[in-house]
Amino acid sequence: MIKFNQITDRYRDLPYMRHEQALYMRDIILKYQCKNICELGHFHGKSSIYIGSILEEQGYGKLTTFDWTKTKVTPSITDLIKEFNLENYITPVVSTEGYVWDLADLVKLNTEKFDCCYIDGGHTFETSTLGFVLTDILLEKNGIIIFDDLYWTMDQSIKSWGLKLNSIIEHKNLTDRQQLTPPVKMICDTILPHYDYSLLDVVDQLGWIIYQKNS
Repeated sequence: MIKFNQITDRYRDLPYMRHEQALYMRDIILKYQCKNICELGHFHGKSSIYIGSILEEQGYGKLTTFDWTKTKVTPSITDLIKEFNLENYITPVVSTEGYVWDLADLVKLNTEKFDCCYIDGGHTFETSTLGFVLTDILLEKNGIIIFDDLYWTMDQSIKSWGLKLNSIIEHKNLTDRQQLTPPVKMICDTILPHYDYSLLDVVDQLGWIIYQKNS
């Protein structure tokens, strides 16, 4: 766990994955021996390098992590991957169209299957729902799916980001229901029951809910 702890020491205050979340992620990856992981939304890439360091510790596996080019940040995910020498474990996919288009391409190609997916992106009901549906197609039987931001709402982001968030077209002219409803919880309450998954855990202090796809 040397590299894992180095990430915490160096980037403790960098958004967004917290050390406690990374520890829980480590438990999942090692317990289920995950070898092909998908991540939706990486921002700076802090969560990605945590996952990459866990795969390196495990001795095998790869992470494919998706985000879009509209988010320019420093340090970038490529900066972090290089800093921690995790190029063999992490493949970042950054597009101008958003990760649902990348996932749709993978579905069309039908050459990739994941055994674990961490969903921490989109942050609207529409994008997150489509992200889940596409991920389900790509997720192997017995695969693990982890949702972040279980109780997050658009209203919370608007209060944090203000006009900067309102400048993004998806976030303009939202109704009260769109602002106050937690999209991830709505997906878990209304969409997931129509799919064949078992609930593994709800970790309120991390804002996570974890499912396993039934065989």
